[in-house]
Amino acid sequence: MQAKNLEGLRKYQEAGDLYLQAALGSIQAGKIDEGITSLTYAARVYEKDESWRKIGALWDTTGEHIISQLEDKSLDVNTADSLYRPRVIKLSSWNNQKDLYHRAAWAFQWAAEHFEKQGRPSLISNLFSKAGSAAEHSSFPDRHRWAGMLFEKASTYSIRAVAAQEGGADFEEFLRKMKENYDQVGIEDGRKISERWGYLSRGYRNIRLAFQASGDTIRAEEIRRKELESRRKYESTSKKHLKALITWLSYHLWVVPAVWALSVFVIFPLIFQSAKVLIGRGGNTLAWYDYVSFSTLVATTSGYGTITPVGVGTIISTVELVFSYMLLALIVAFLVQHFIWLRGGD
Repeated sequence: MQAKNLEGLRKYQEAGDLYLQAALGSIQAGKIDEGITSLTYAARVYEKDESWRKIGALWDTTGEHIISQLEDKSLDVNTADSLYRPRVIKLSSWNNQKDLYHRAAWAFQWAAEHFEKQGRPSLISNLFSKAGSAAEHSSFPDRHRWAGMLFEKASTYSIRAVAAQEGGADFEEFLRKMKENYDQVGIEDGRKISERWGYLSRGYRNIRLAFQASGDTIRAEEIRRKELESRRKYESTSKKHLKALITWLSYHLWVVPAVWALSVFVIFPLIFQSAKVLIGRGGNTLAWYDYVSFSTLVATTSGYGTITPVGVGTIISTVELVFSYMLLALIVAFLVQHFIWLRGGD
């Protein structure tokens, strides 16, 4: 059985080599269309053989030839209704796609995805970048989402390339191109505006994780702020206002402690003083610091001390206690989340 499988693999390799030779012959003879067709057949056969490196190189070559054709050939605006990215390439889908930029984007993307099995992040980043540039110019209706996703991939692999000391990566340019394309989502269809922020939030998250994995916490913090802001806008445009508020608060960590301090040391003491609902031991007159002290004891559940609330004062004290507990819980939650992030968590 094993020998039979090896025999089958050799047939795939031989068939792929024949298609490749035919492609090179056609290209050298100036028959670019025939050459590209032979390259697609070779890639499909090599895929059955799981020759990932050969497949990646073939799709890269195919994309380069298509781009070179675009200088002399006009585009046909007829496109498929949806992006088709199968693991096993359907030649009918390839042949039915007349937009050469669309074909080039497919080719470079497939090349990158096959090279993902072999490592080399700088090469993968470059291929995803070429795919994104081609997708931008295609007539595919959802081209900006597609291009944004490809530049997002290029960004993450460029970060990995720097960490692996491969060099040649241009993270800032890829990040800018990703944002430019995602910003175009929803321009023609207002219903997709929330999707724009969702894509940006996901993109920033993946880039942040890549920086964290590389040990660059300073850059990760910069991207995290952009991620949280994009998430807040996504939740707000999706009418998830409570989630948007919590996200905004986690982005501005100082707000909740400031509100807690203001309420405990200023607002509630003023309420107690103006309502005149506190009585000191022996009926002594209360000074301002007595109101502040009482408010602090209530907020920290330390008791009432030598001061007693009367009438509506008991209700005000209960409200302060609950409000203070809620704010303290948020402070603890945000701090835990922040320390988890500092330790490399998500």
